[in-house]
Order: sequence, then structure tokens, then C-alpha cells
Amino acid sequence: MNNFKASIFALFIVFTISAHAQVDYHYDFGGGGGSNSGSGYSGFQAGFNGNFMFPFGTFRNTVSSGIGASVVLKYLINGKFAVGGYGGYTQLAPRTPTLGFSASLLNYGASFEYIFGNGSGPYIGSDFGIYRINYRYNINTSGSNISGIIPSTSSFGIAPFFGYLLEFKPNIFLNFNLKYNHVLNSLTNQVGLPSQFTQVSVGLIFNLGYRPSPETEE
Repeated sequence: MNNFKASIFALFIVFTISAHAQVDYHYDFGGGGGSNSGSGYSGFQAGFNGNFMFPFGTFRNTVSSGIGASVVLKYLINGKFAVGGYGGYTQLAPRTPTLGFSASLLNYGASFEYIFGNGSGPYIGSDFGIYRINYRYNINTSGSNISGIIPSTSSFGIAPFFGYLLEFKPNIFLNFNLKYNHVLNSLTNQVGLPSQFTQVSVGLIFNLGYRPSPETEE
């Protein structure tokens, strides 16, 4: 829990510092070109993030933490609303380690965002998708290894989030994101109980629709 609080505090500091950054960007998305003439967050974007997962509630009785990565592909509509899809993989650390067993979480689905301002700035949104835990085992018995995967039941979940984009280059943004995941059914076979966890993510967003303005090309 101390690590979670430290992560939240660090994310808050980044947001605070970034909010005071003044970025001069040059885009031409049909708006006539020139400095600040178009949205710095427009068209298709592809994102790659590193994720740190912190469970709570009943899920915390089984899993202590997790680390993983995610990818996202999205499209911005009229400069403010983004829709897309995502996929993520997280290696889980069990609350009580068992020799020869490990667990991982796979999640994928659709998402939407609302972006405040142009270029650098905050955003909010939510994911909607499928969550699935896979258990792996690798046991040595009488000198031979027995390994395999024990899949668990998939469950639907939602994940509201907020984040901040900081322009690194005209077509690259640093992405800071805090997400609350609420899985409707238990991921650890505790019937009738939801699984809940937060994710802190840091990564890069690539603006695939970026076109430099004439002033930038000169």
C-alpha cells in the first residue's frame, strides 16, 4: 500500500509540473499551418505503456502486485473524442508464492477518451473489455518436468481512467495514466465477488496523423 501511495504522489507531481509547461507546436491538419494552428493530438495514434498493478479488496488476498505492458490504437474524432482498442499483459506476483506456479493477466477491449485542450494536457476516459488470468505450472517430478497452462474463466470489466499527455516531440507524447479496474466477476474463483485493482502507466503516444506545417519544413 505504501508503494501505491508513493506512485499516486509521484503521478500527481508530474501532472502539476506538466500543467505549467508551455509548448509551442507546429502542425498542419488542414487548418492553414502555422504555430498552434492545429490540434497536437489528432488522427490515428498508437501507444505503448509500461504498467504497474496494485490490487485491493478480495483480489489483494491472492495477488500482491503486478508489472506488465500494454498497447493501444485509437482515432481522434473532431479534436476531442478518441475511440480505439487496447491489449495488455501483466505478470502477477502471488500473495503466497507457490513453487512451480505463476500467474498472468490478459486484458483487451475497446476504449474512449475525452481530451482537454490541444497538445499537452489532461484527458479522461474508460476501457471496456475482457479480463483473464492464466495459471502456469512447471513441476519437476522424478527427474522430469511437467508444465502447462490452467486457464481461468474470462470476465467482463470496466476501467475508468484519467491521464496527462506531455508533448515530447511534435509527433510524440509522454503519457501518464492512472486507471481503476473493476472486473464484474472474481478472477480468482471467489464466486460472486468482483476483482478490483489500479494501474499506474507511463509510456509514449505516437501521433500517426502528424504532418509538419510549411514553417516547420523550411
